[in-house]
Amino acid sequence: MTNLNKWGELYDIYKETHRSRIVKSLYRHKPISKTWPYFLAFFMYLTVSVGAFFLGRDSNWSLFLVALAAIILYVWLELRIQNEYKNYYVTHNLKSHPFILRTRYLRYILFAEQLTKRKTFTPASVEKLIEWEGVRKEKLETNGIFNAPILLIFFTTLASLTVEYLKQEKLVSSQLIYIVVFSVAFVVWFLWTLSDLLQSHKKKCLEICRFLKWWKLDC
Repeated sequence: MTNLNKWGELYDIYKETHRSRIVKSLYRHKPISKTWPYFLAFFMYLTVSVGAFFLGRDSNWSLFLVALAAIILYVWLELRIQNEYKNYYVTHNLKSHPFILRTRYLRYILFAEQLTKRKTFTPASVEKLIEWEGVRKEKLETNGIFNAPILLIFFTTLASLTVEYLKQEKLVSSQLIYIVVFSVAFVVWFLWTLSDLLQSHKKKCLEICRFLKWWKLDC
C-alpha cells in the first residue's frame, strides 16, 4: 500500500475520532431519556444568545453573558464526555492531566486504537508517513498577509479613516462609499475564510503527525 493510500486512511481515522464525533456519540442512537439534556442545553444556550442580542444590544454585558454561556456549555460537555468514556479516563489516568487537554488525549487514545486494529500501520512506517507529509506541504506561501492579523487590523483602520475623510470632504456620495466598503470587506472576509480553511487542513495534518509520534513511542 502506498503512502498516499495510508494517508487517506489516516484522514478517515482522524475524522472518526474528531471531537465533534465524540460529542455526537453522547446522544446519537440513544433513547430520548438520555438525549434530552443535550437538546435542552443547546436550546438554553441559543435562548441566552438571542436574548442577549435583542435585549442587551446597548450594553457590554450582553457579550459577556454570551461568552459565559459558551464557557458553561463547553465545561458541561467536557464533563459529559468524561462520564461517557470513564473507562478510558480511569485506564489512562486522564483526570490527572489539564482539563482542557483531556479530550485531545482521549482522541489520541481512540486514534491509536484504530491504528492498531487496521494492521496497515506499524511503528516502523511512522517516519516514512511523516516524511511523506513533510514533502507534500513544501510549497510557496502566498497567503502570508492573512497569517498576520495586525496587518488586517491596520488596513481596516486605514480604510475607516479614508472613508471618514471622503465623507468630510464630500468627494463622493455616502451611498457609493458604503457600497465600496462593503465590497472590500466581503472580499477580505472571503480571502480570510479561504486562508483559514487552508490552515485548518495544515493543523489537521500536524495533529495526525503528533498522534503518530505518540503512538510510536507507546508501542
